[in-house]
Amino acid sequence: MTKFLLFIAMTCMGIGSVCAQVETATVHRHQKTSFSKSAFVSKHDLSSQRTTFTREGAASSKATRTANAPQHRAEGIIQQPEGQLYENLVYNYSSSAYDWWTDQMISEDVKAGVISLVEGVDGCLYIKGLLPDLYVDEEFWLKAENTEGNTYVIKPQPAGTAFNYETEQAELQNIMLLEMEEFESGAIWYHQAENPDITFTYEGGGRLRSIGDVNGDYEMSPTKAVGIVTESSSAEPADHELWDYYSGLVWNIDITPCTDVCNELPDGVTAGELIIKSPYGAGPIPGVFTDDAVYFILNENSPGWIKGTIDGDKVIVPGGQYLGIDQANNRHVYLGTATYVEQEVDGEVVLDPTISESMIFSYDAAQKLIDGTGYLAIITNGKATTTDELFDFNFYVPDPVIYEFQDVAAIPADPVINGWYDWLEWNGRSQVDFTLPLQDIDGNYIASDKLSYIAYADDNLFTFTPDVYAIDEPMTEIPYDFTGTDYEFGPSWFYFYTNPVKNFGIQSVYRGGGEENRSNIVWYELQTNGIQAVGGDNASQVVSEVCYDAAGRVVAPDSPGFIIKVMTFDDGTIRTVKRINK
Repeated sequence: MTKFLLFIAMTCMGIGSVCAQVETATVHRHQKTSFSKSAFVSKHDLSSQRTTFTREGAASSKATRTANAPQHRAEGIIQQPEGQLYENLVYNYSSSAYDWWTDQMISEDVKAGVISLVEGVDGCLYIKGLLPDLYVDEEFWLKAENTEGNTYVIKPQPAGTAFNYETEQAELQNIMLLEMEEFESGAIWYHQAENPDITFTYEGGGRLRSIGDVNGDYEMSPTKAVGIVTESSSAEPADHELWDYYSGLVWNIDITPCTDVCNELPDGVTAGELIIKSPYGAGPIPGVFTDDAVYFILNENSPGWIKGTIDGDKVIVPGGQYLGIDQANNRHVYLGTATYVEQEVDGEVVLDPTISESMIFSYDAAQKLIDGTGYLAIITNGKATTTDELFDFNFYVPDPVIYEFQDVAAIPADPVINGWYDWLEWNGRSQVDFTLPLQDIDGNYIASDKLSYIAYADDNLFTFTPDVYAIDEPMTEIPYDFTGTDYEFGPSWFYFYTNPVKNFGIQSVYRGGGEENRSNIVWYELQTNGIQAVGGDNASQVVSEVCYDAAGRVVAPDSPGFIIKVMTFDDGTIRTVKRINK
């Protein structure tokens, strides 16, 4: 049985918003038969093979690429053309996309993608979204010309522009049919096909299918596929024309309308906030109980309402409910429902599912609580009709318990100290990474706006002062969501500008139900955790750091917005930190 490992990063929405990265093991969907119990949610299983590629292809195939270089530099179609627009069509295709973390192309069959099409008044079709991984700053509409009958052809044309940070120039990204070139080393590269046109049949109403060389069943990389060739705007195209693997490849294209619709709340009903709890955490989700039903949203990226019908002491939640478009993954998503049994595989406890028509929750009307112990609620890409199809998912929750939040007195769970990073020599501060669980000692959710923390250093209460932390007055207690003007604080970090020598500690404080309760103080003993030489010769030192934006592009450390900083230490360890720059 093939399995994959997950790195889980919780975000501000708690259980309702979690992302995961798949480690570099090859995964085949047909081999996978269980969910990992080490995490209650993960990115969907990447299927198919991985292949290597190298820039040796750029040099070895230069003559071929030069001979087949595009002979035009036409402007792209930026504005939506006039005609009948078909939005949010269902896009099924095969794909090979570049993975930033493994430096490989990862192939999979994708269903329920999202794409738009216009039946132009000029008799042409115009398509946007044909390459879902297109790496551009601005995406263009692609023109498909009618040749005869219901046959349409996309000729080589600009699909967008991308800024090249090396040349500091904007480059045209030209879409066309590519063919594979394989080298003695086993590496592969792609260049323009002898006939680079992409051919389709159109049945009307947004129904479009590829025909000819772009279709095929490939165990490894495709022989021919739709992709991007880059033209540098700073030199002759023949000298710089390259396959842009960052934008990926697609083949076996099949586009159809989406006929499913999302549930709507009844007239006069306004959703509030419910709490969802699983064995791995608890957090708020949108939802509401009515007299005969419960409505809720499991994940913010799957915005459609899930509806359960109240039947006495049961609530029945049918599987297959359409949940709209997951904008983060660009997929039409549905609710998958399954029962499961626990199994141990290679020393790991996993959840072996069996698809079911619905989830049957027990219902406590007095507490407004439903309990789905024994079930898996799964957000799938496309509607799952078999157990195997459940594994095309991007989110799942085992044993969901959903209830109305009650403001009651609670003892907060102890904080978790995740790490201590001594950076004093190069930026004048050290960082404490920690987690404040949004739950009490019994695993029940507690509200973030009633939670705060207290820091200790060398056995003493620590005071954050205005002269150091740019705050209005001294603070010994930091609210959960407080960041300060310079992001010196957060629910998972704060900075020391004078290093503790012996230890530091963190304590949670919760004020709910009219009472104040505190957790234990969780101490981090510096000298017994391998940090006794803080700032000295034995401390690990940062030897390099690179910052990326949300799209994986290298950016300056002070670039505004969300950035991911990857630091490499002299002992070989790598540390990633997420930040939001002002």
